[in-house]
Amino acid sequence: MLLLAVWLIIFIIPRAVEARSALVDSTDVKIRNASSQDATGSETSVFIHPTDSRIVLVSIINQITSGVSAWVSQDGGMTWAGDNSAAGGSDSYGDPAAVIRRSIASSPVRYLVGQLTAKAGQKVIHKENATSLSWASTIIKHDSLGKTDKNHLWVDNHAESPENLRGRLYSAWSTEAKRVEAMYSFNAGASWTGLREIDATPSRAEWGVNLVVSTSPGFVVLRAGQETLRHKLTLIR
Repeated sequence: MLLLAVWLIIFIIPRAVEARSALVDSTDVKIRNASSQDATGSETSVFIHPTDSRIVLVSIINQITSGVSAWVSQDGGMTWAGDNSAAGGSDSYGDPAAVIRRSIASSPVRYLVGQLTAKAGQKVIHKENATSLSWASTIIKHDSLGKTDKNHLWVDNHAESPENLRGRLYSAWSTEAKRVEAMYSFNAGASWTGLREIDATPSRAEWGVNLVVSTSPGFVVLRAGQETLRHKLTLIR
């Protein structure tokens, strides 16, 4: 036991301290150049590819146009493809939520950004070509069905998930009544289905903020305010 303690003190602890002290903040990564048409950005959303950390998707709100802008890097942030205009078109408004759906079977990598429409509906823009400036757009919930806010988008990139659920996308948001709704896409964002209210209890004021969606194999986890709701995927199929 004494020899083990000495070995830890001489060999392991100094190296652990040295490794910890070697961790330093990196320099800022410049994605775009500011111009008269592109003042400041806000509500930044960042997503790193789950199996290739060189691939990064960043989305922001352009404070001049109020639209959502997006950039993709394939070299760890050294260079970026994107522009300062609204990636979601004229109906793009705010609350960007960036996601990268990894390549699954014959389906290629897809870059997606969930966001509000101009009249507070829900939409997702998506593309497969990282360097393309063109994004396809899919309405998830039309604003005529009621205003929404505080949306979040997530993808099940878990290799351990059942094959029919792997790569499924989930979008959730709060409503004017402070309830939480969600939909899912099984075809990489091209279409959406399963609109449902996640919890049937009376509305809760805290659900109007800080809505976060995440996944683990077999489950979708929703965090709304200070409360976490864990649902089996079958509940929102």
